Amino acid sequence: MKGISKKKDLVYWREKILQSILGIGLIFGLLVFIPLTRMALLEGVWFIVVLNAAAYVSALAVFVNRKTRYGIRAGVTLFLTFAIGVYVIYFFGLLSGGPVCLFAFAVMAGLLLGLRAAVAALAFNALILFLFGWLAVNGQWAHGLPFFPTPMRGVVSWGTFMLMNIVTAIAASFLVRGMQKIANDEISASMKLRDEHDLLMLEIRERTKAVNALKESEKQYRLLAENVTDIIWIMNLDTLRYSYVSPSVMKARGFTPEEVMNQRLEDVLHSESLEYVSGILAGELERDGKDGVDPDRSRTLEIQQSLKDGSYRWAEVTTTFIRDDSGRPIEVLGVSRDIHDRKQSEAEKKTLGEKLQQAQKMEAIATLAGGIAHQFNNALSIAKGGLDILEMELPGGEIKKSLDPVNKTFDRMAKLTEQLLAYARGGKYRTRSVLMPKFVIDTLPLIEHTVNPTITLETDLPLEISPVKADAIQMQMVLSSILSNSSEAIQGKGRIVISCREVGSNGIPDDVLSPGGTSGRHVKLTIKDNGRGMDTRTRDRVFEPFFTTKFQGRGLGMAAVYGIIKNHDGWIDVESQPGEGTSVHVYLPAAGDKEGGVKPEDEEQPALLKGAGTVLLIEDDDMVLDVSQTLLRRLGYRVISACTGKEAVKKNRRHKGEVDLALLDIKLPDMKAIDIYTEMKSARPDLKVIVYSGFSQEGAARELIDAGADAFIQKPFSIQTLSKTLDAVRKK
Repeated sequence: MKGISKKKDLVYWREKILQSILGIGLIFGLLVFIPLTRMALLEGVWFIVVLNAAAYVSALAVFVNRKTRYGIRAGVTLFLTFAIGVYVIYFFGLLSGGPVCLFAFAVMAGLLLGLRAAVAALAFNALILFLFGWLAVNGQWAHGLPFFPTPMRGVVSWGTFMLMNIVTAIAASFLVRGMQKIANDEISASMKLRDEHDLLMLEIRERTKAVNALKESEKQYRLLAENVTDIIWIMNLDTLRYSYVSPSVMKARGFTPEEVMNQRLEDVLHSESLEYVSGILAGELERDGKDGVDPDRSRTLEIQQSLKDGSYRWAEVTTTFIRDDSGRPIEVLGVSRDIHDRKQSEAEKKTLGEKLQQAQKMEAIATLAGGIAHQFNNALSIAKGGLDILEMELPGGEIKKSLDPVNKTFDRMAKLTEQLLAYARGGKYRTRSVLMPKFVIDTLPLIEHTVNPTITLETDLPLEISPVKADAIQMQMVLSSILSNSSEAIQGKGRIVISCREVGSNGIPDDVLSPGGTSGRHVKLTIKDNGRGMDTRTRDRVFEPFFTTKFQGRGLGMAAVYGIIKNHDGWIDVESQPGEGTSVHVYLPAAGDKEGGVKPEDEEQPALLKGAGTVLLIEDDDMVLDVSQTLLRRLGYRVISACTGKEAVKKNRRHKGEVDLALLDIKLPDMKAIDIYTEMKSARPDLKVIVYSGFSQEGAARELIDAGADAFIQKPFSIQTLSKTLDAVRKK
């Protein structure tokens, strides 16, 4: 392995030198072609240009083709340098740049191929220069070329050149050899250091088998222990005190090693961690030495250890026993690593996961609630329609008086389904700008009867707060439900505080908005009581439909509150501990400029308006279809009915000249309501369509209204509401 490493190292650097020589030569070699070409044009010596071009192309090929063996590429490079020197001398004489090329040839040989190559190159240089000098002196060459004034001066110059060439080439060879020796020494030292490191690790493991081995490796062990960030320590099993603590304890816990060695175990560990560690230690000592129990075993624990400022941080501790010559455990060797940030991240991840799971559970329940509301509304539509028909067939005060309790029960059930739809994020809201402090002040007189008279109701409602976009009726339900729950949580005398503040994104806890809230400025409404509070299990279920600790027939309560707030793009958060009361925080996005309070809207009871014409009634529930047909006929309309989407599209085309208006349920078994609407409008663009459904106005109904449907009726509906909507659409 060492030989291979050395060889690779030498080849690497010589490869670098070779590529550098070739790269520089190729760059500056281009400059030679300018005067060379001009000389060829003036003197007609094109053969030199050809030789130069051939040498340049050869050098370029060697530079690019790095897959060829290094020795071949280096040899070609040296040959090209030698050849250039020879033909430059031949054409321009001994006083030209040719000897410089030969000088470089010998130096490069020493750098690229070593001492032997340098010596061979020097021999070639000596031979070539001697040959050209002898030819010149004897008049057989270099007529008209510059030469030394006398042969003796040529010999002296030849000797000087060779001396300097020898010194430089041999020095370059020894320089490369010296560099390689240094590299080899570094590799050898590195491998030796690695071997020593491995030996140190081996000694650390073996010290658990014998105290003598520990003492022998103490120097190496301290070197390691005093330079790591983890805390390395040894604890005596008899005294339960530290006999050694690494200096890193100062950075991790703020104590010096001497201070830690004077601490008791209860001073180091949190009370819960102390109990946990004591149990583990007792168990390990009890099972030690039994068959099948590994004496070299280790345990990894997560504990809380004290800091000098009195706080605690989580640490991961890996421990093993140190034994005497007889194998009896006498000390514990441990390594403590700070994992406080990781534990906090895990706790936050767990909290966010629980909140996400809770949100997903609420979403699933909301979907179920929407489906139940749809079925309730269909059933209530049948009941309400039947009541309306009965009142029309049997007019008079007595029948109306008898049916009043039924109508009131119907109204209660209708409000319950409205709450279900609100929880399912499907309420039909009429939002406008609401100044929450003024809204609370105006609303409290209307709902304060829900609060026990023994409870003090306090407010902190500054008016300098941005308004929110909200449905005042729905927000009244929110305030009433929360106050009722707070009142029930207080036994005897107590206090409820209602406050309002405007907060930015940095004023809202991340874990509140992350499951589904919006960023930006929010108005925060807080209702805080000093009641009995809730445990974690109760708090996690507080938004589930029909869950309550004291049900009094109020319907969905906090479940409806949850749906209403989510429909307003807000978020609701509950803080509570047993015996410490409950705080409910409602966050609603701030909107618009500040303005006055909310004026109550007068709800006008629609009158019974009869009409004429043909209505295409599209409904898949047979009983709802029968009741709806009867109501429409009572109002004076002719009815064509369809139970499926395909049937509706077909009858719309068949009765194209007869149908004045379509009443379309959004939930049909064979087609989507939007597809039915699109096909009917395609066949008859002027067809007026009223959408009606046991679901909310959102979702599929909203899609139809956005597509151009003329109106929406929420099931269950009275005959008065139906008549008014039909009349309004017909007059459009």
